[in-house]
Amino acid sequence: MKTLLAINPKPFNQALLGLVMCSVAVIANAADNSTPSNHSLTIRIVEKAPVAGQVPSVPKAMPSAAATQSASHSSRQARAARTVRLAEGGVIWTTSDPLALTPRLAVTANQAVKLLANRRFEAPIVFTLDSNYGAFIDHWELAIYQSSDDRTPLKRLTGSRFSNGQQVTWQGDIAAGQSLTVGDQLKYVLTVNSKAGQRDVTHAQVMTIQGPQSAPAAPAARSADLNHLARQTIPLYGSRVRIQGSDLMDGSAISIDGEAATLNNNRFVVERILPEGQHTFDVKITPHNQASVHKTVKADVKGRYLFMVGLADVTVGEGRVSGNLESLSDGDKYLDGDLFVDGRLAFYLKGKIKGKYLITAQMDTGTAEIDELFDDLHKKDPDSVFRRLDPEQYYPVYGDDSSIRDDTNSQGKMYVRVDWDKSRGLWGNFNTAMSGTELSAFNRSLYGAQFQHKSLAVTESGDHKTALTVFGSEAQSASRQNQFLGTGGSLYYLKDTDIVVGSEKIWVEVRDADSDRILETIVMDEGIDYEIDDFQGRIILTRPLLQIAQERYPSLVKDNPLDGDQVYLMVDYEYVPDDFDSNQASYGARGKVWLGDHVAIGGSYAHENRNDEDYDLQGVDITLKQSEGTYLRAEYAETKASQTAGSFTSLDGGLHFADLTPTNTGTASD
Repeated sequence: MKTLLAINPKPFNQALLGLVMCSVAVIANAADNSTPSNHSLTIRIVEKAPVAGQVPSVPKAMPSAAATQSASHSSRQARAARTVRLAEGGVIWTTSDPLALTPRLAVTANQAVKLLANRRFEAPIVFTLDSNYGAFIDHWELAIYQSSDDRTPLKRLTGSRFSNGQQVTWQGDIAAGQSLTVGDQLKYVLTVNSKAGQRDVTHAQVMTIQGPQSAPAAPAARSADLNHLARQTIPLYGSRVRIQGSDLMDGSAISIDGEAATLNNNRFVVERILPEGQHTFDVKITPHNQASVHKTVKADVKGRYLFMVGLADVTVGEGRVSGNLESLSDGDKYLDGDLFVDGRLAFYLKGKIKGKYLITAQMDTGTAEIDELFDDLHKKDPDSVFRRLDPEQYYPVYGDDSSIRDDTNSQGKMYVRVDWDKSRGLWGNFNTAMSGTELSAFNRSLYGAQFQHKSLAVTESGDHKTALTVFGSEAQSASRQNQFLGTGGSLYYLKDTDIVVGSEKIWVEVRDADSDRILETIVMDEGIDYEIDDFQGRIILTRPLLQIAQERYPSLVKDNPLDGDQVYLMVDYEYVPDDFDSNQASYGARGKVWLGDHVAIGGSYAHENRNDEDYDLQGVDITLKQSEGTYLRAEYAETKASQTAGSFTSLDGGLHFADLTPTNTGTASD
């Protein structure tokens, strides 16, 4: 804590009578990396000289030297268990991060296989199974299908033990009644299951059957970052543990618990997600033309983690202006002779409780009068536009490998998020996530409160038995949709500027030229497919967007030079109209329950208070699902007013727009 007192008694026309500033900064980091710590707090008060007649106070007893030495010894032991130094040089160690629980699941094989005349493979197909959360997998299944058949597999390969890099072979034997021919395309899908019945599934991977005279097939491509996950329902707890090595001898072969590690520039990294508890790893090092050496490293995974940084600032002062000078602004509280007290409170917190609940919180009140510090804490901050700085543009050099990531997506003064299992609750920016239906979808980006719950129990197809979304917000913006016919270029201008940061949802639709029916939808990702300037309302695509997707009737003679399906760029976003009333409430809910494994009932409701006409959405739906990709869904929905504050289309990239907003309300069913 520091205190500054400045008084200027000189007879100037402008005299600063007094200024007192007080600021406190707090940084706390309590991460559990298997290193014991001495939990104590020491406050020292230093006086230049004791006051006459006053007995100096005796400070409280400090931790004894024996206790300090014991803690230091335990800390050295813990570090020694996590680190191994090799006699020939090099070091192997473990680190843990309880926040980085990104699951990875992949299966790879050769892209082609040769089929001999006797209908047998020239060599067995070798599948490699990769995952960083094998500790949570109870059993697995690899199913191989004809590319045109999703129901009847040619072959099922199963196992009750899963290890990263595990290899499984298929000799080419298939189920009775099935056959393989040259030119067929096969697809294979990996499914892993937990003890509780949850299961994760990969995207289908493809291979081609070739004749015996074909060129050799390309080998399977493996990578530590390869991830084929299509559906992930297995809950993960604990921490991400990395076993790392550096400065190892050239040509050394490394394996951890039998899993081979790739040595790159004399370094290796193996990543695993592990539950809480003590974990021991057997590291086998085989230098070139030498005997193998076994080393043991440990990791202690615990469920607690805390990082916090905070700032408290208080300014107390009094000032006045005298003489012939005038202040730049009338009524300036800092120069009117009255005492003022301003303050600011800001903090960021990231922590994990019981190895399950991940808490992220942030607050910044900004500088204001001390009695108004927490006013409008729940509302959007109108000054957020002035903080929209691109760090890569204004701060291009960091001096190291650091990067900036916004962990608290909030346009207000406060952000709180709690994640657990497959559920979460938050206060901040969110998407309503009421999707999955055709007639009762409600897709908006808002600032407020949201609760999402997904049960751990799943159906045989991997759907969560129960799913619920509830949200509420004082709408700080209005929703709008723009659609652009492809121009053959990459630059498109939205109808509005200064749109809400991160609110855009962009996709491409291919529509039939005659019926306008949507034939294909492609969702676009920011940074990969496009870049957006929120303040100027400008979109730049990575690749030009053509007006026509394909030629329906290939011919040398055409009646129309633009014969084909039309391509549209679709953009949903939030913006603030000039006459917008931000005190109007928006709220809604979406729920779905599976009655067994094949029947589900869902319901949706949304309401928006508006100045002219309120918007209401009510809908119900029922789903009959036979298998993955085969289902029948019936929906009924009623709406009042239009969901968006205008829908506009442009044929020239945003230079001119035509209004498409419907003026009627009604009922829809499907």
